[in-house]
Amino acid sequence: MKQFTFLAKQGQHNRIARLLTNQFQKPRLSLYRGSRGQGVLITMPCRSKRAVDRFLHENHVPGAVSRSCLKVVSGDEWDVKWKVDYNEPFVWVKNGKFQGPYQKVYVSYGCECCGGYDKLESLN
Repeated sequence: MKQFTFLAKQGQHNRIARLLTNQFQKPRLSLYRGSRGQGVLITMPCRSKRAVDRFLHENHVPGAVSRSCLKVVSGDEWDVKWKVDYNEPFVWVKNGKFQGPYQKVYVSYGCECCGGYDKLESLN
């Protein structure tokens, strides 16, 4: 079972605890003062951190982020072009470093006899 953690600031811990208790289970609240800042650390065992994040984001909790569902593809440019379909957004990992979100697009030369080529286009 995974451990969900959320650092609540500015008195928002009561609302978050109420939301989590109604939807999932009762969370554990503890005072926190450390590298992430100062506030109330909310922890709760859960099956899916993504589901809890999405739930808090849908309920407009400040600081909650709905996680991206992009496919992660690793390899050089030629490997990635073989693994991904056209116009499908993905996150590219090259030599162990995240390059960011990309998509594969087809660039045409304008005439049917010459064809075209594949290009990786950044989404940033």
